[in-house]
Amino acid sequence: MVWGALFAAAAVTLAPALAAQKKTDRSMPLPETSRRLRQLEPPEGSEGARVQIHEVWQVGAPPEMLLRWYLRRLNFLSPNKDRVLDTAEVRTGDTRPPMTYHITFHMFDDECRDPVPTTPASTGEAAPCTAKRFGKEKRRTLDNNRVGFEQGAWIERVTFMWLTRDANGEMLRRTIEMRDTGLSDDWKRYTLVTQIVLLREVLEPATQ
Repeated sequence: MVWGALFAAAAVTLAPALAAQKKTDRSMPLPETSRRLRQLEPPEGSEGARVQIHEVWQVGAPPEMLLRWYLRRLNFLSPNKDRVLDTAEVRTGDTRPPMTYHITFHMFDDECRDPVPTTPASTGEAAPCTAKRFGKEKRRTLDNNRVGFEQGAWIERVTFMWLTRDANGEMLRRTIEMRDTGLSDDWKRYTLVTQIVLLREVLEPATQ
């Protein structure tokens, strides 16, 4: 499949402006065509008081394009690749809190798809694999459908993270995670889709 048409279609959906969205936290932007997947979200309150927001969204665009989009949208926070966040740096009411992001790339090792046995083999030897998925097919599928981040490298996941402290002393960690979910289970087919997870967690409770 020629990737050009898919790439152009995704570019149209990622318009510079965001439409009004019914989101809990406006500081975590989403592309305007994002669709919420409530069925993938944990039940409200199941994660305890520490997790205030856990939203799952989906958008028809590749992670490489979304990375560029988010770097522009979050530019005012000066995203710094692989920066180590230090809570000592977080100042109350800071409008430019420290932000980091990390990129994970697809690997191309062969993998066994056999179900894990419920009981270990009596011989102590691993059973031969009867169903494999091959890294060379995964690479071919990505190469036919996506423009890589660089030659031979395609993004599997990107995580943005930053810390804030409110006037009442509460420290929050916000996370935006993009996951490539377009590969079929056998790595032979691809659908242009990325999952976006929004998290807001309390690291330190309010002191007032």
